[in-house]
Amino acid sequence: MAQVNSKQHEQSLLITHLLSRMQSAEYNASLIGEWPEFIAQLSSSIEQIILRDYRLCDAALDNESGQVCATYPPRIFLPTGLATKLLTSSASKQFRYPRRLSDLCCSAAGARVRGRLPLPALICQGRLLCRSATLSAWPTGEEARGSDKILLDSLCVSHIVDLTTESRPLLVPGTQVRVPLWTAELWLSCYADFRRLHLPYPGCDFFSNWPAVDGAPLRYDWTGQAATLRLNGRLPACAAAIAWQEYRSWDLDRLTANYLLIMLGYLTESGLAQMAGAGGDGDGQCSGLLLHCLSGWDRTPLFVSLIRLLLWSEGLAHASLSPSEILRLCLGYDWFLWGHRLPDRLAKGQRILEYCFHFVGLAADLPELSMVSHYPLIAGGSGDHCSNPNGMTRAEKLRCVSAMFAGALRRSSGSAGVDEPGREVAGSDRSVSLAGAAAGAVLGVLSAALFNDSLP
Repeated sequence: MAQVNSKQHEQSLLITHLLSRMQSAEYNASLIGEWPEFIAQLSSSIEQIILRDYRLCDAALDNESGQVCATYPPRIFLPTGLATKLLTSSASKQFRYPRRLSDLCCSAAGARVRGRLPLPALICQGRLLCRSATLSAWPTGEEARGSDKILLDSLCVSHIVDLTTESRPLLVPGTQVRVPLWTAELWLSCYADFRRLHLPYPGCDFFSNWPAVDGAPLRYDWTGQAATLRLNGRLPACAAAIAWQEYRSWDLDRLTANYLLIMLGYLTESGLAQMAGAGGDGDGQCSGLLLHCLSGWDRTPLFVSLIRLLLWSEGLAHASLSPSEILRLCLGYDWFLWGHRLPDRLAKGQRILEYCFHFVGLAADLPELSMVSHYPLIAGGSGDHCSNPNGMTRAEKLRCVSAMFAGALRRSSGSAGVDEPGREVAGSDRSVSLAGAAAGAVLGVLSAALFNDSLP
């Protein structure tokens, strides 16, 4: 028992170390020069974690110098399908990416705000969940929008989920330049072939109100907002009975849960269609989903991580991972390396990252978010669903991840940060002080093994 407790303590310190790094700097390509070994270790560990369950394209998309996007990971991993040999014939099909993908990305980057173009976040049942920023309406972006559409087609995206509530032009930080956002006319002229669902969700500034002081349910103030929920086409069966016209009356937790239900439903039903030999939604293999908000680094990672965690909890994605491994993947990849600006958000009291993992705990008691309960066939025939290596139920897994994050966040809140901003300490890694000198010393010893596969 003592050995188990010791390993759990080590794991919690490692997550705390990662959170401390996230709190001290936001990732962009220039950070590689400041934290070369940490970024290299983090990227390598993420690759190994993904490879536990999935095959990846032989060559990751190289972005070390920010040539694809300055706020995207240094290596963008391209999942192709399951790695396990225990596959059904329907689950063994591998996704094929277009040749010269990097060239297509470079030509498409100008179509999106901050150049954050559509790229894969995860794969489920052979379908990609992609992420990006919203469209920019610069007049010069017409050619880029053509490449953006080609890129979406090559990623087999059929549904686009837009989380934005904003309707005004975006002010570029540090400048007086305002980037015009997409219009309905722009959408119809370029993207009419895609099913767009507008699911307006509060931006990061809203989360400065969370949690409410009195503990009351938090609701977004829709007054004066032009954004309106719009659904397009047939809803997945698991979400069809929801009274969507009442969305403005929902509190934050119910809004989050219902939006998740529709996204998970689309991913799951398209997988079931493939298992049955159909193409999904009547459009061949084009049944992937693109998820985006305004800049793609707040609301987007919230839903990407929640989708990943909910699928994982039922063995429908990353089935072999432990709670600490899936938490490292979500924090390190979905949030940090994809550009979430945690230092800025914390300075403004915008606790959207914390809310994400708070909701994970709530989801343990929301059986309606279980895809296996809605679609029992997915458990037996998908190939993703395998024996539970941790011997934990869905609810236990989700509560464990939520508690692990909360504990690490409490410890990292006492961090003094790195020794000197912008300087790498001799020995390749900056030491991060946690709640006290003793914890800092332990982290110094553990830092080299921060993302070692020997630690689950």
